[in-house]
Amino acid sequence: MKTNILNLDNELENTEYVEGKPYVQYGIKYERNQALRNEAIKIHGTTCKVCGFDFKAKYGDLGEGFIEIHHLKPMFSIKREIKVNPQKDLVPLCSNCHKMIHRNTKKPLTIKELTKIVNYNSK
Repeated sequence: MKTNILNLDNELENTEYVEGKPYVQYGIKYERNQALRNEAIKIHGTTCKVCGFDFKAKYGDLGEGFIEIHHLKPMFSIKREIKVNPQKDLVPLCSNCHKMIHRNTKKPLTIKELTKIVNYNSK
């Protein structure tokens, strides 16, 4: 039996879901220090330490200076104010690698673990 792709496309095109209902969320957020982020970028640059992605190279001027800064010791696991050394405690990551490191919220991957995964799957 041959599937009619046109009918399937029409069904999908006419399928709608509801989202966007506002709700209140409670939780703890940890303060971030912009000067610390800036210092980490001065030290490490804006290239992802896992995959080598460079936002400026991909997006031109729009991507210049854009990178996420990852704490090697997750803030949520410390639960208090601490002193952070931008050279030893922080690394730049692209958005995808940062999200993958924190995908398992209870046990984030290390830089080494994710680098190994990326390298293995890039072959």
